[in-house]
Amino acid sequence: MKAWGALLVLCALGCGRGDPQVVTCPSGTTRACLCDGGVRGAQACQRDGTYGTCACFGAAPMALRVDDLVRPPPVVLSPPTPEPRRVTTTPPTPVAPPPPTIPRLDPSASASPMDQARACLRSSPDIHAGNQCVVSALRGRANTESEVGLLCVVYRSMARTSDAVRCMRNYIQRFPNGARVRSFQQYVDGNSP
Repeated sequence: MKAWGALLVLCALGCGRGDPQVVTCPSGTTRACLCDGGVRGAQACQRDGTYGTCACFGAAPMALRVDDLVRPPPVVLSPPTPEPRRVTTTPPTPVAPPPPTIPRLDPSASASPMDQARACLRSSPDIHAGNQCVVSALRGRANTESEVGLLCVVYRSMARTSDAVRCMRNYIQRFPNGARVRSFQQYVDGNSP
């Protein structure tokens, strides 16, 4: 019963204000209309061929009318968009980068093995090439604590575990008071059978 009372109140407040005139129109067209207070608005033609409620621009919202409760809002249908044409292409074949160039060492050069190893690290295009160059410079030629230590560290960074363990044992034996004895001993203990 309360619903009918509310509907009657809404009808009393809203009926007759801004209602569209019943005119047959082509579906989807719009026309200008006037709202209460002379405010301009627009009406859209609905599927049933009649203009819908005047949509007022800049006006304060009005109470709902019976037409607003009964008639659904107009549905605007847009024409279907054509599906884009699909073009099949074959992906480009990836090109492998050139292998890194490992600097060549001159064993007869007057530079020490450590100087040659430092030059490798400075001039190599990547770490792998630099490490390979250091091994070439120091293997069989490392004599000082720093040279042997660097060779061991490079073997470890290259994941050449057996070479690293062998090198570290040599370092520990030759330089028992060396700066890297403790860390090398831990590595040897953790990687020995």
